[in-house]
Amino acid sequence: IISTCPNHPNEIECTNYGFLSGTSMSAPFVSGLASLIIATNPALTHRQIKKAIQKTAEQIPGTGVLYQYGRIDALKAITRVRN
Repeated sequence: IISTCPNHPNEIECTNYGFLSGTSMSAPFVSGLASLIIATNPALTHRQIKKAIQKTAEQIPGTGVLYQYGRIDALKAITRVRN
């Protein structure tokens, strides 16, 4: 995920903009999708929201090895939870 980086030398060896990975990069996307799901169907429990995100994730190379569920798919997740 392309991200902003410090504009000085640093330990992650990224300045200005760079490609980064990991939970720090993915958490905002998953949190945002959870918020969209809640806005679509406020009656859902946190377990139902989690399940919707997991069940609609797109399997990509590395799924099950590098990534547990794959890449989130906001449209599929929101469609799944509509009343």
